Amino acid sequence: MIENLLYEHLQGCDALAPYLAVYDGSMAVFGQESPADTDPLWEGGSQYGRIVFSVSMSDDPERTLEGTLALDIISEKGKYPPEEIEPVLKPLIDGYFFSGDGMTVSARWAASDYFTTPDENITGITMTFGLVAYPAQTTAEPDPVRLVNKWSFKELPAVIGQELYVIGYGEQELPAVFRPSKEKPALYWRNIGTRKCGWIPDTWNCIWQTAQLQCHILTPDPEDAGRIAGVMDVELTRKGRLIFESHSPLFLDRNNRITLITDPHRSGQLSIEASYGILRQEPQSKMNHISVTQKPDGKGKENQKMAREPKTASAAEKQAEKAADREEKQTQMEEQVETCKTNYQIAELVEASEKVFHARPVIVRAALKAGGQKEYTKEQAVKTVESFMKKAVGNTQKEGK
Repeated sequence: MIENLLYEHLQGCDALAPYLAVYDGSMAVFGQESPADTDPLWEGGSQYGRIVFSVSMSDDPERTLEGTLALDIISEKGKYPPEEIEPVLKPLIDGYFFSGDGMTVSARWAASDYFTTPDENITGITMTFGLVAYPAQTTAEPDPVRLVNKWSFKELPAVIGQELYVIGYGEQELPAVFRPSKEKPALYWRNIGTRKCGWIPDTWNCIWQTAQLQCHILTPDPEDAGRIAGVMDVELTRKGRLIFESHSPLFLDRNNRITLITDPHRSGQLSIEASYGILRQEPQSKMNHISVTQKPDGKGKENQKMAREPKTASAAEKQAEKAADREEKQTQMEEQVETCKTNYQIAELVEASEKVFHARPVIVRAALKAGGQKEYTKEQAVKTVESFMKKAVGNTQKEGK
């Protein structure tokens, strides 16, 4: 990845053109090895100067990858000496970031060493750059790195008054080759360790963790990096928490630390402890099929009723639909009886017995049948039922005597 990006980057640096030969229409920049001096694609009768680079990468348990970039500046005596090319080439690579294929790598100058060939006709300088990887650390939610990246990209620029590159944040597309500057620095967040939270106890439904988050503030001005670290510390302490998309909190106002004397690429300048909860899976209870419902009786009192829910979701849905239909039908009937003056059949009036007559359906049915009519208005039905109930009470009192 970095080889192709570096080649394209150097080919676009016009400052190198006066010092390099031309091969097949392009500046003489090559990866691994250069063509033979007798190759007919050399133009202008010269094969020098040229740049030949190589990249070696190795595993790094802390940063996934690290490596070395070596560039040989090769010149012929009588041409531009390599010590003139080296100060032109160095700032074109030192401090640059190369981003692609989900990985970002930075290059920092380490050393420059002179060399000559045995016949001393060819001289050169080997420039060595250290490579450090910045892998994206986002994982499954809740992900504290993803959340602080989001905050850094969407809210922090307004706080510090300048734009930022946020390395490892998927919603910001980084340039293939870029160099952080004082005007636009870069941030990189990583999780260097997670442990059990020591200040929030676990519950039956939530496990609390604390992540140690490290922020690398990458800018050529150390004083500016210190200023940004201080503003971030104050702002995060003031906020106290960030909110995940699941609406759960990430607490980050404890044990923040700023260190400005360490390597910003390897260690970073701001460290925070961020605590967050992970929900357990809800256990399957043997009592899940039991529910409690309340239904008012005819006198306005509430009785508790234990009801078994159907074992399957389809059966439960059907039962709920039937109950909803019955309730809607009864409500419509009650509203009609309350507001209309038309005649109703006995069966329709019985359905509204509890609300309209405050009596049990069996009494209402008996009273209306005893009245000798097949249909009643609401007013007629109320009078008939009341008369029937008074007679029933009178007969009971006579029998008691």
